[in-house]
Amino acid sequence: MEHLPETIKSMVSWSYIQVFQPILNASEGKRMCWAIGAVNCAVFLAWRVPRWNAFMMRSFTHNPLSGRSYTLLTSTFSHEGFIHLAFNCMALASFGAAAGQQLILLTKKVEQERGVLSEPSPKWHLLALFVSAGLFAGLVSHVAYARWNYPRMIARLKAATPSPSVLRSSSSAAAGASAASEATIVSAKKAATDGQYSLGSSGAIYAMFAITALGFPDAEITLIIPPWFPINIQTGFAAIVALDVLGVLRGWKMLDHYAHLGGAAFGAFWFAYGAQIWFAIREWNLPVAYFFHGHALKKAKESTSA
Repeated sequence: MEHLPETIKSMVSWSYIQVFQPILNASEGKRMCWAIGAVNCAVFLAWRVPRWNAFMMRSFTHNPLSGRSYTLLTSTFSHEGFIHLAFNCMALASFGAAAGQQLILLTKKVEQERGVLSEPSPKWHLLALFVSAGLFAGLVSHVAYARWNYPRMIARLKAATPSPSVLRSSSSAAAGASAASEATIVSAKKAATDGQYSLGSSGAIYAMFAITALGFPDAEITLIIPPWFPINIQTGFAAIVALDVLGVLRGWKMLDHYAHLGGAAFGAFWFAYGAQIWFAIREWNLPVAYFFHGHALKKAKESTSA
């Protein structure tokens, strides 16, 4: 570096500052959101490797009938399409950072009431919120498909099976019943395939959106769907939730509306009770933290004395 011309040195220094200065200036909550986005991008790149597709479909998507529970977690970081990934990463960077600031305010309020020292960083609270909201949203979607959608599909398949009396009737009646049942079976199979698996961070991001809307009611946002002019954040949040409710009622399959509603509900719950729950978890973990911290200090002293 020292042997390079001054012009090249200046360009390298300028490029370094342009890349890393925004990272250094960003809040810890925003940096955590960027880290989560980086994990999402890494999983997206894994989807681009053809030989890994079977593994990714098995381990990074959640199928309610698969018998695998760990995919509730892995599917939260999984995006198969670029548009899906891009929208979620943009929403995570904006709502996640705002939710991180709101978590600081909520936690400080609880800490002041109980007279304890403030938490040094909100990043682990934000990460715990993201993971917990993603798990809960996936669970809501899982229950909806396993308890409601799939039983309806099975009922349709049973209803489509011609009765023995129809099969023993005239050939034309039997042929008509067979054709009708075949069409119903194809329709039911298509419905099952449409809701076969779920993936994405949308449920967790909905939770952060809910916390931001409840914590900063006077803020304005511009949605990625019409209308594109700035609107009040609570109005925008209510409109998107209403759209998901309509999607559930109408049976739309393009998006996982159950997961979206589950994430929104979790965000509202965490806004009301999350700070108290997080404080209680920190209290429960203190003995464990002290044990490992003391063990590490003991080993450090032993290595220093040796």
